[in-house]
Amino acid sequence: MIGFVLKSVSLLVAIWGMWSMLNRIKNGQLYTEETSQRAVVVAYAVLGWLVGNGIEGMGNNFLAHRLGLNDQWSGGLLTNTSVMVLVFLLLAMLYVLQGSIRQAIELQEEVDDLV
Repeated sequence: MIGFVLKSVSLLVAIWGMWSMLNRIKNGQLYTEETSQRAVVVAYAVLGWLVGNGIEGMGNNFLAHRLGLNDQWSGGLLTNTSVMVLVFLLLAMLYVLQGSIRQAIELQEEVDDLV
């Protein structure tokens, strides 16, 4: 149950963070520290979802063992490598996005100091 709750909360945080970040970008606030921080929040929420998924899988395996189910437990989403590749690509994109936003902020401050 803890894994499911962690997955659900992480997913809600990720959705809120992406929605908020994209609204800020739409309003022309791409190069701000707050937009960069929201990208980091979304990345941590995705990592939280991965951890929750792992905990949920361990709970399912524990219960299957306690009930004496000897069949191979269906591994769920963590064994699906195509989904894992997409999750790690999302994490990499968010990391690159927040890094590029921070570099753009520094360049913008340097240009403002020159003028």
